[in-house]
Amino acid sequence: KTMPVVYRPDEKGNLMLRLPYRENNRAFLQGEKRFKPVWNLEKKYWEVPKSWFTELVESVTAAFGDTYVIQPHHAQERCNASCQNARRLECECPCLGKNHGRGGRADHQIVIQDAIVVPWRDHPLTIQIFHKRPVQEKFEWVAP
Repeated sequence: KTMPVVYRPDEKGNLMLRLPYRENNRAFLQGEKRFKPVWNLEKKYWEVPKSWFTELVESVTAAFGDTYVIQPHHAQERCNASCQNARRLECECPCLGKNHGRGGRADHQIVIQDAIVVPWRDHPLTIQIFHKRPVQEKFEWVAP
């Protein structure tokens, strides 16, 4: 099974992503947004604005089940309140996303299934696998 891959560069630039082929990928990525995704024909990936990151990862994971997300990793940073209270999915600290958003937004419909750090050129990257959050049945306690 081919999984989508989303790459968020450390420097300025757009998100880069590869999706399993579907005829409606361009329309799926654009949704109701004004900006149109750009297909890089030579390198075979889509480019979209960085500001789409959280919504993009959530919608791609919802549509395809799992998503590889590649982000910068900064081992010298500390996992602190800015990570733990985060509302967006960008995470560069050493926790690899484990504590990300724990104290803030808990309604993400996706979860990090696994994460590793890999050396890449002059800086390490975090590779995470996002997975759809399992639907939890509501449990109601009834007094006897």
